Amino acid sequence: GDGSLANPYETIQHGINQASDGGKVYVLPGTYEERIILDRSVKVYSDAVRLGNANAVATTIIKPGTDGSVTSVLDSNGMNPTYGLVNIKGINNKNIELKGFTLKNHSVGGNYPEYQYGVITVWNAYNTNVLFEDLVVRDNSPAQCCQDGTIITIRDNSYNGEGIIRFENVQFLNNYSLNQEIHRFAYINYSDVVFSNVLWKDNGARYRFIKIQDYADVDFINNAFVNNNKYYNEYGIISLNWNSSADIIGSTFGANSQSESGRVFSFEGSGGNSFNLINSLVEDRIGQSQMVYLQGGSNNSFTARNSVIPGWDNNENYSALIKDVDTTNTTQSASLTTAKKLNNNSPAIGLARANVTVGSTLYTLPSTDLAGNARPNPAGSNPDAGAYENAKAVGDFDVTLT
Repeated sequence: GDGSLANPYETIQHGINQASDGGKVYVLPGTYEERIILDRSVKVYSDAVRLGNANAVATTIIKPGTDGSVTSVLDSNGMNPTYGLVNIKGINNKNIELKGFTLKNHSVGGNYPEYQYGVITVWNAYNTNVLFEDLVVRDNSPAQCCQDGTIITIRDNSYNGEGIIRFENVQFLNNYSLNQEIHRFAYINYSDVVFSNVLWKDNGARYRFIKIQDYADVDFINNAFVNNNKYYNEYGIISLNWNSSADIIGSTFGANSQSESGRVFSFEGSGGNSFNLINSLVEDRIGQSQMVYLQGGSNNSFTARNSVIPGWDNNENYSALIKDVDTTNTTQSASLTTAKKLNNNSPAIGLARANVTVGSTLYTLPSTDLAGNARPNPAGSNPDAGAYENAKAVGDFDVTLT
C-alpha cells in the first residue's frame, strides 16, 4: 500500500517507520500480528480517536502471530531487535501516544534480558513523555523460562531528564496462567508514572503484583484492583523499595487473593519509601492479619486520609514505620458488592473529600469515578472513598428491625 486510507500499509510498524518525527499514524480495524517499536515522536491512533468509535478498541488488535507474522522488530537504524509487544527504548526528548487498541496473547519471556520481552516496555526513554490511552491489555501470559519477565516494564527513564509515562483509561484483564509464573506483574524503577482510570482484574504474579523501586514515583488515581491472584504473602499488591513513593487516590483494593496475611502494601527492606493512601479503600478479608508489611529499613512512611483501612489495627506496632493515620479514616469493614462496588451500608459512602491536604501536598479527587459517574453523587454531598461512587449521600445503618 501507499499509506492512504484507500490503500493502507499492511503493518503498523511500516507506518511508524514512514512517519516523520511528530507525525500521526491511523490504524484501521483489524488484527495486526506484529510487534512494534515506537522510536520517534509519533501518535498511533485507531478509529477510537480518528472517528470517535469506541468499538474500535476491541476490533483493533495487536498480537504476536505465527507463520508469516512479525516475530521481532528492529529500530529505524536496523538495529536492536526487540521481542516485546509494544516497545519504547533508547530514545531522548520524544512525545509518544498509543490510543485505542487491544494488546493480547503475548507470551512474556525469552532470553536475557527478560524485561525486554513484556507486553509494554518503556526503557531508557530519557526526557520522553508517553501516553497509553483507551487500551485493553488482556489474555497475555508468562513463559515458563523467565520468572523475571513482566507484563509491564518501565525502567531507567529518569537519569538525564524528566518525562512522565501515563496510562489513562486502561484495562488489564486476565493476564496470567496458573501453570506459568512470573514474580511480578509490573516493574517500575527510575521513572515517573501515572495510572489514571485503570482497572486491574483477574491478573496475577507469584510474589508481588506491582514492584516500584529506585527513586520511582507512581500515582494511582481512580484505580480498581480486583481478584489479582498472588500466591505468597511476603510482598504486597504494591511494594516499594529504595526511595520510592506511591500516591493512591480514589482507588479500590477488592478480593485480591492474597494469602491469609492479606498484605496489600509492602516495604521491601530499604529506606526512604512512602505510601500515601487518600480517599481509597481496602476490602477486609477473613483471617486478615496485616494490611501493611514492613520488612525493614528506615524512614519508611505510611499516610492515610479519608480511607477505609480495616487491616490497619494490626500494623500500628511497627515502631520503625512512620505513621500518619488520623481519625478521618475508618477501620470498619468496607462492605462491597461482588463487583467491588459499595453496598448501601458501606462506611466509604461520604467518607472522601474533594480536596485533601497532607503537609504541603494537595490531593484532588477526580470529578468522575472509574465508571464515569459524577463525583460526588448525589451532587452537593461528600464523595465516596474508593474507585466507585454509590448513589446515596449517606450510607444505610446496618441494622434490621423486626
